Amino acid sequence: MVVQAYILIQTDVGKAAEVAAAIAQVKGVTLAEDVTGPYDVIVRAEARNVDELGKLVVSKVQNLDGITRTLTCPVVSAADGALVTCGAPEPATLEATSECDEVRGVGWFIDPDELSDAESPVTATAIGVRPRVAVVFPPDERGQRSLEVLSALADPVTEHLERVSRCR
Repeated sequence: MVVQAYILIQTDVGKAAEVAAAIAQVKGVTLAEDVTGPYDVIVRAEARNVDELGKLVVSKVQNLDGITRTLTCPVVSAADGALVTCGAPEPATLEATSECDEVRGVGWFIDPDELSDAESPVTATAIGVRPRVAVVFPPDERGQRSLEVLSALADPVTEHLERVSRCR
């Protein structure tokens, strides 16, 4: 089984492109791009297991010149068919007046259009934490099972991610 993760990286000022180019050469890195926002570089990496992924991050990535901080966000299966991603983009339909559902202290936004179609997957996106977490549920995982998964994610989200706002 391959373990994948996003590695969010902060760099010294003006070093993002150089760091991204250097990381792109590291074995196990599948994507490295310099970006704007709170992180300067986003990397997608993979390894055979979690231990190898940790070694990749600590010995190969964190030791590169110009890196000041990293945050590793594993991509994991939370349930049969549900997929959890750390470092997800803001939902396109999220507005300042959008409502979210709070599950064990974490606010989750689901696009109302996705909810209206029982045959489509739904994406629950954690609102108010950085980096953002999204969970995609296939149609057969909607309802009670999705609530169980979001409840199970509450502790890791609140313990390990930065809270920047509360659910409205």
